[in-house]
Amino acid sequence: MSMEKFYLKYCNLTGKIIKSTASTELKESVKFLKWKISPEKIKSSAIVSLLAGLIFVFLLIVFSILIKYSVIHLLFLLVIPILFFYLITEYPKILMKSRATEALGFSPQIISQISIPLRMNPNLETSLAIAVESGNSEIILDLKHILWDIWSGKSKNLESELKKLADKWGKFSKGFQRSIYLILGSFHESNLKKKHES
Repeated sequence: MSMEKFYLKYCNLTGKIIKSTASTELKESVKFLKWKISPEKIKSSAIVSLLAGLIFVFLLIVFSILIKYSVIHLLFLLVIPILFFYLITEYPKILMKSRATEALGFSPQIISQISIPLRMNPNLETSLAIAVESGNSEIILDLKHILWDIWSGKSKNLESELKKLADKWGKFSKGFQRSIYLILGSFHESNLKKKHES
C-alpha cells in the first residue's frame, strides 16, 4: 500500500470521531490532489491523533510515577503527538507542491505544442487537441478535462476555462500563467488587426 493510500484510509477512519474546520490552504491542497475526502476530515484526524498521543503519553507518565520510575525522559515523548499533528495537516500541502513541480517540468513542452500548431491554423481547440496527445502530466489531464467539457457541452467558453487553468497553475509558476494569457491575448490582437484592415 502506498503512503498516499494509507494516509487517506487513516484520515477516513479517524476523521469521523470529531468535527473540525480546515484552513484555506488545506482545502486548496485537497482540491488540487482531487482526493475524495473532505479537508475537515483531515483536520479532525490530525486533532484525534494529537489527543490520542497526548493521552497515551500522560498514561505512561502516570504509570511511571506509580512504579516510581523516572519520568523526565518520558516528557520527550510529548513531541511525537505534536509531530503527528503537523505531518497529517502538512502532508497534502507538501504532496501538492511536489506534484505541481513535477507537472510544471513539462510546461515549456506543453506551451510549445499549443503555440506551434496555432501558427499554421489559428484554432485554439485544435491546438489543444494536438497538445493533449503528448503525455499524461497533471496539466495535460486538466487540458483533456477542459476539452471534454467543451465537446460534451458542459462548458461553452474555452477561453474562460483556460484562464481558470492558468490561474490554478499560476500559483506555482507565473511563467506558465503568463504564457497561457499571452496565447489567449494573441487571438484578440489578430481579431483587432482584422477589424482595422476591413
